[in-house]
Amino acid sequence: MPALPLVLWLIALVCCVTVIVMVLKTDTRRSHAGHPTDSASATSVASAASAAKTASDGVVASGDTVAAGEGESTDPRPVSKTVIILHFVSLILAMAPYIVATEAADSIGKTMLSWYDSVEGISGAILIVLIALELWFMYRQASRAAKAEAARAKLAGHKNLEHANQSAQTGKDNTGKHDDDAISAANSGNDRK
Repeated sequence: MPALPLVLWLIALVCCVTVIVMVLKTDTRRSHAGHPTDSASATSVASAASAAKTASDGVVASGDTVAAGEGESTDPRPVSKTVIILHFVSLILAMAPYIVATEAADSIGKTMLSWYDSVEGISGAILIVLIALELWFMYRQASRAAKAEAARAKLAGHKNLEHANQSAQTGKDNTGKHDDDAISAANSGNDRK
């Protein structure tokens, strides 16, 4: 029982670091996979650049491309539910050692209790910094995913607008042709009389 707060603190530390590594791994894979040194990646970057030119104001999140043929989306994904759940677990685990140390102070020896008291400020600061880093990295990934989604929606909107304009133009051409056919048919009927 005397080492329980220390064990809980170490578990919280591992959990915080795991969340940060999971977010960075996803984020790094997304941002560096489209590096133009790879020929497939260069093609992906070039296609993203040409797509940016076709959009009216060229909103494309830079560095968010992934090499073509990898079977992955070219845009970053939002923060996964697993990472969000693990973040809340790390937050709860970060509070647990201090609650346990306070509640079990009677069963912890004086030497160990005085050691816990001497390191609680530093250990708390470490966990607070790690949780803040978790939040920052998760926000960064979510922000990049939202920008990419907005750019993708804007590009799709432009394509839909072009398609609608083409359809409207084709419809006008067909309508004019049918009107001309009806007029010529009517005129040919008048000539017979």
